Amino acid sequence: MENETVRIEKHVLSIEQSKDLVIVNIQRIDKQNITDIDIQELQQIFNDMGKWENLMKTGINFLNELGITPITRINKEFYQREFGAEKYNGKVEREKDPSGNEIVKVIFELTEDELHRRENQKMKTSLSEEEIKEQIQNIPKWRMLTKTINHLKTLN
Repeated sequence: MENETVRIEKHVLSIEQSKDLVIVNIQRIDKQNITDIDIQELQQIFNDMGKWENLMKTGINFLNELGITPITRINKEFYQREFGAEKYNGKVEREKDPSGNEIVKVIFELTEDELHRRENQKMKTSLSEEEIKEQIQNIPKWRMLTKTINHLKTLN
C-alpha cells in the first residue's frame, strides 16, 4: 500500500504501519531541515488529534437524540470510538537518510491505559495506520474552526 501524505501548515506527513506502531514521517514543504521550533509546532498540532472527531461525535449524538436526522449504522459505530492525543505515546526520532538528508519521524503507540481499556472492553488492541491517519487528516478542520471562532470573537 502506498503511503498517503497529509499537508498540515508547512509540513507534509506520510503515515505508515509498522507492526503495532504507526510511524509518521515528516518533511517541511520547503524541503528545509526540521528545526526544534518545527518539532514544538508539530507537538501542538498532534495535541489536536481527536478534537474534530469528538466534536462530530457530540453533534451526531445530539442530532440522534433529537431525532432530527437518521444516523447511519457505520457513522454511529465510528463515533462510538474514543479519540484524542492522550490515547497515544508519540516519540520523535531524527535520522539521516543515505544521502545525508535529515528525516524526522513520530512513532505512535497506545498508552498503557488505552491498551488496558481496549483489553477490558474486548476491543482490538493493535494501533492501526487508519486510526492515526483519520485523526491527523481532521486536524486542519479543527484548526480552521478554532481560528474562525477566534476571529468571530473579535467582531464584537
